[in-house]
Amino acid sequence: MKKSLLLFSFHDISANIRLLHHAKSFASLENSQVIILAPDISSMPKEIEKMINVKHYYLYQFVELPQFMLFFLTPIKILYYLLQLFIIMMSLQNFDFIITSNEESHILSYFLAKWCHSKLIFDYSSLKWNKYDYKLIFMRRFEEILLKLADYHICSTKAIQFILKIRKINAFVIHDPKNPVFQNTKSIKNAKKDDSSINKSDNEKFEVYNLIGINQKMDIQIINENGRIFDDSYFLIGIPFPIFSISNLKSLLTIGKALDKQNAKACFIIFVSPKIEKEITKEISKFHFSHIIFQIFLLNSDAYAFILRNCDFGIIFNTSHYGLEYSHELSDLLACKLPILALKHGCVSEAVKEGVNGFIFENDIQLAKYLNSILIAKNVDLEKMKDSYNSNHQNWTQEWEIFFQEFY
Repeated sequence: MKKSLLLFSFHDISANIRLLHHAKSFASLENSQVIILAPDISSMPKEIEKMINVKHYYLYQFVELPQFMLFFLTPIKILYYLLQLFIIMMSLQNFDFIITSNEESHILSYFLAKWCHSKLIFDYSSLKWNKYDYKLIFMRRFEEILLKLADYHICSTKAIQFILKIRKINAFVIHDPKNPVFQNTKSIKNAKKDDSSINKSDNEKFEVYNLIGINQKMDIQIINENGRIFDDSYFLIGIPFPIFSISNLKSLLTIGKALDKQNAKACFIIFVSPKIEKEITKEISKFHFSHIIFQIFLLNSDAYAFILRNCDFGIIFNTSHYGLEYSHELSDLLACKLPILALKHGCVSEAVKEGVNGFIFENDIQLAKYLNSILIAKNVDLEKMKDSYNSNHQNWTQEWEIFFQEFY
């Protein structure tokens, strides 16, 4: 018997990685049909578009409004989408499941579920109104009412699951999917020095060295036969830095200066947004180094994923936006399977296990200590930390199948 799924959103479907993966995962099942009702601003991945059992119906997006106007015009916005849905749904059959992921879509998704006799599933990747601020009391109460409309709940972290449990709502955790562009398909871990098949132009790591301007000789090898880094090779440190923080930047530069005095050889690769590029460059220019290198690349450039996945480890300050979910940048580091030095905030301990796939620091002193252990003492086995991801249970496919096996 064919099972059908409707994915519904007011926002750009191409920007919603979780909904796209729901479509891909469900469409891969036998006798399945996926219908997507959502705007598509930035173009849906071709992989999903080409699936014969996936069909997309375009919703025209409501005009973007300032936050203070949104509350008053929400009824008009709902009517705007309701009219489009009525026209589209006249030509569609009932669905077994409906999944939506943002608060604004919940009301209409509830009526769609009643209309189509479907099981309604809410997928939460954040809880925006969780803070106990008197200004947000109404929105938080409204969110709590909406939560109870669904038959099932999915969330992206155990932290969100815990908050929902306090609100007497049971939710199943399906961690964020890993973006495949961050997966490194090339490795020279097992290469021998005399292996003629290894060539600079064929190796991503050396392409990154060339891109940065580091003259790293091939005969030095990035990783020795025991899987440990040689003393005279440069460490590549990926640092997604989407939000300008003068204190965090100065911490990196000050620690970098101290490491430079100890002849550490490392390149701090900072990925920034175009808006803060000039400010970051200006601050870095105030420091002078002999061995340490600071390089800047844009987060929205093609080089971001390529360079990040070839780094030896990563540092991140912006681990969560609302405290209950992973930031996009933290998810990128996890997708790269990099050892991570992460600032303690929110649910970061769910993603970074102390001493297993990274370390969590609370201040500059702790960050400096961990960097000294990696770059100077070299008593941290980075390869072992990377291998720990192979036994990590935060796997979208496995968790998704466990959740849906109840219905199949």
